[in-house]
Amino acid sequence: MLYIAQVVCYTGILYAIYMLLLRNRPIHTFNRAYLLLASLLPLLLPFIKLPSLATYWQRNEVMNFRLPEITVGGNIAPHVRNTVDVALIIYTAVACLLLIVMAVKYIRLQRMARRSEQQPYKGYTLLLNTGYGPGSWGRYIVLPDAEAHETVIEHEAAHLRMRHSADLLLINLLQCIVWPNLFLYAIKKELRQVHEFQADAAIDVDAKTYGELLLSNTFSTCTLPFTHSFNIHPLKRRIMMLKKRKSPLAIVFGVAALFAAGIVVFNVVALQSCKAKKWEVMKAGEVDKMPLFKGDYQDFLFRTLNYPQEAIDNNIEGKVDIGFIVDENGKIKDVQVKTKDANPILSKEAKRVVEKMEILKPAEKNGKKVAVELILPINFKLPDSIPPSPIFFIDEPSPEHTVMNCEPVEIATTKSDKWKQKSYQKEIQNISEYYDEVQREQLSKLEDNLSKHLQELSKNKKEIEKQQQELQKQQQEVEAEIERFKKEQNKRK
Repeated sequence: MLYIAQVVCYTGILYAIYMLLLRNRPIHTFNRAYLLLASLLPLLLPFIKLPSLATYWQRNEVMNFRLPEITVGGNIAPHVRNTVDVALIIYTAVACLLLIVMAVKYIRLQRMARRSEQQPYKGYTLLLNTGYGPGSWGRYIVLPDAEAHETVIEHEAAHLRMRHSADLLLINLLQCIVWPNLFLYAIKKELRQVHEFQADAAIDVDAKTYGELLLSNTFSTCTLPFTHSFNIHPLKRRIMMLKKRKSPLAIVFGVAALFAAGIVVFNVVALQSCKAKKWEVMKAGEVDKMPLFKGDYQDFLFRTLNYPQEAIDNNIEGKVDIGFIVDENGKIKDVQVKTKDANPILSKEAKRVVEKMEILKPAEKNGKKVAVELILPINFKLPDSIPPSPIFFIDEPSPEHTVMNCEPVEIATTKSDKWKQKSYQKEIQNISEYYDEVQREQLSKLEDNLSKHLQELSKNKKEIEKQQQELQKQQQEVEAEIERFKKEQNKRK
């Protein structure tokens, strides 16, 4: 679908150049060639890449780290068809339908030609009493009756000499194949008009007389597809074009249009030829903090990965190493397959899932956010061949963060192995320190929450004590009032 969008965009740009600089210019042969080029060139532009135009841009340095291996296949999920495949099927079905309709119309034209009265004319064939026309296509000149003006026949013969029918056939094919490209309909309309300008210019007749002939045939009709009609509208443009002659200004506009189209093509090819310089990969031990995944990334992979149905049907297994960049902003970029000769079916599924992963925090080095390259090994195994022991371990995963706890490696016996062991131990130490820091942050949050609760309890306790004192005071006042009342009663007695 991206290819179709590119084709439509490039066609629109070239058509806009034509409308601005070439339309109604009396350089008909050039205009015809330009319109045909504007129809065909956009189909090829997305594939053109020139190494000599390639440019490079520098990227930030990144660190490399290999994640624990993930094995897929224990619970084979049903294959979900990609929406892109459905869109491709719909696109192909519409294109095939349009091609069938076009073929049916062409067959009807052939049948009409065989059934009509035919008469040779200067190497071509006149089809008489058809009820259509005047018009032309292939090697036939279609006339509505047996009597037709000689100038009209010469006009249609000019179409055949210049092979204008081939242009229309090409445009119709492109309309069927690239049917979402609506600019082709506008180009076809302009191309038919240019064809009429060329045929009109080929007739050696006085402009005024020829204009009157055009007006006299205004209401004749030609409904046949793939044909040129003598009375194609708008007639005003044709009559005005009869009075125009080639001028240096028209040639200047033609050169300007060619130059503008060349600039567009050059920029498109240069942009497509650009390739980025590879990231400069550093040692993983030099990173202070690894990136934090949102949630348990291994659980996410198990829930999201689907064993492709095509791979299941063909008993395909294999290991795919997916490399990807976590940039300074925590975005996943440059997802690539690192395994040589990896199966394309498995690689496509692995890339799809990795592109959906979310990062909570990027990596850090010396307190500064940096980009890091991670390599995720994904092992696709069918159920019968999955080993019973686990492939990876997670040490107390939290609901918000995922931290890896790697097993120790064997003792090294060579200098190279010792250096690798030290580097690996340093990586483990960095991860352990980072995990401790996460735990400290969580404990600090818990302590803050507990302190707030204690303060609230202390405040509530003071309020309760104050209320108790007020109640005791009220109770004493009531008791004093009762004693006073008793004394008054005793006095009365």
